[in-house]
Amino acid sequence: MAKKLRFYYWFLRGLFGRHKVTFGFIFLTVILTTLFWSSITNVLFIDPVKKLGSRFDRQYYTEAVIGTPRVVNPLFASTDLEKDINELVFQGLFNTTSGGDVTPELVETFILNGDREYVLNLRKDIHWHDGLPFTARDVIYTIHIAQNPDYKSRYFDVLKDVTVEKVTDYQIKMILKDPFAPFLSTLDFGIIPEHIPLTKYRPIGTGGFRVKSLDKTQIVLTKNWLDLTLKFYPDYNSALNALKVGEVQGLGGVFPKDALDLANWPNLKVYSQPTYRRFVALYFNLKSENAGDKLLRQVLRNAIPKAKIVNEVTQDSGAVAYGPIQSTSWASANNSDPEFNLETSVGNLKKLGWVKNNGFWEKDGKVLNLSISYPNAPLLKDTAKIVIEAWRTLGIKVEEKIYDSIHFKEQVVIPKNFEVVLFSQEISPDPDQYTLWHSTQVLNGNISGFSSEKADKMLEDGRKILKREERKEKYLNFQKYVSDEVPAIFLYFPPYNYVVSSRIKDLRLEDFNVPSNRFNNALDWHIEKRFF
Repeated sequence: MAKKLRFYYWFLRGLFGRHKVTFGFIFLTVILTTLFWSSITNVLFIDPVKKLGSRFDRQYYTEAVIGTPRVVNPLFASTDLEKDINELVFQGLFNTTSGGDVTPELVETFILNGDREYVLNLRKDIHWHDGLPFTARDVIYTIHIAQNPDYKSRYFDVLKDVTVEKVTDYQIKMILKDPFAPFLSTLDFGIIPEHIPLTKYRPIGTGGFRVKSLDKTQIVLTKNWLDLTLKFYPDYNSALNALKVGEVQGLGGVFPKDALDLANWPNLKVYSQPTYRRFVALYFNLKSENAGDKLLRQVLRNAIPKAKIVNEVTQDSGAVAYGPIQSTSWASANNSDPEFNLETSVGNLKKLGWVKNNGFWEKDGKVLNLSISYPNAPLLKDTAKIVIEAWRTLGIKVEEKIYDSIHFKEQVVIPKNFEVVLFSQEISPDPDQYTLWHSTQVLNGNISGFSSEKADKMLEDGRKILKREERKEKYLNFQKYVSDEVPAIFLYFPPYNYVVSSRIKDLRLEDFNVPSNRFNNALDWHIEKRFF
């Protein structure tokens, strides 16, 4: 045995000694070839299989949401959660982009006859989630439900004077009482099926996701290979904790300070976009003594550092608001309000007859003071802090009034029980601002009680004129007028912070208009799996 081992030893030593260059080359070639094919295998086979594996199995995504849906019906949705679910399950006749452009959804084409009659040709390739075809009967049924005052649909006011007729199974005619330029943009609510009466209602839609299951704890929506589970939590802190401990993979509407903290977590990723369908503003009660002075309102506006608010309150995820119409809109004036200028404010106070005494402005023996009211919400609380600091720096005495968020609108906003109120309002994707500023809307969206015949006329014309360029001119003039009158100080468009697991790849917030848009490219998501 020993002789054989010595023989092989001397044989191999002699062989490698004579051919060491050749064997070295062969060894190097084997190593490089192995590395090359290992890399190719990963690129061509292993990585794609990991990425597309869910196409052969399923992908599962679970998100924490706040509250429990009362009903999954687009005609009666009132909470953010209900609106999110309905946006995913149902489709409207039209959709509206963040820029205010109307695009068809369940409609193929449409014709406008005159200025009040719309003929809509419906798509013929749409089916309900239970397999039945979508037809004109479904649209007419939905509109009739919304027009019935007994049901108290949120779309009653928009549709109450609209006549709808079936022309064919895939064509309807809608006749308005008066010309109404934003009409098509109001037809973005979900259509419900005629074959499922409200007495036996089930959430069957035509949208991208269908309802797979629904109970008191969660709703599961499914689309192709993706199961989307929305788990219900009683409040924000519970939902945030669920994300932190890994019970869920995502949470939307995260407060800016929390989003800033979570951005440092290696297992989480933060996506942020301004929400241009809502703005935060300071509204003056125009009947109050100090806030009723137009020049003083201009002074107060010019003393507020809006950029600082966006930077510190929203962590630069929001966007400065310079007027009542979102900056992404085709009708936006962009920068209609003057920039922050404390020196200008001081100079104008002197022109108004105010004199500084012991650090505060006085006039006719009275100290210039204001009270600011707002609901106890983190974003507004942080905003109020900067506003109050700015006004006190100017030399104004400011009283802070904080109210419970739940009853704030009923106790403070509607009865005009304030001097200055910090509040956020939802706005239409269309530049129509009638409900927010027309003198007839004082008990509705006109928080300041703004009343102006000139503004009323511009708002009325903006609704009646159908040509975009002529409408735009009206709204540009309106924004200029509001900037001069200052019934409110427009501060910013708040951010929507979406925090998800870092294992979720290829997520994009595209054409972000409403929170449910976070799922727009959900089928492009790649949810990495842990194999060990």
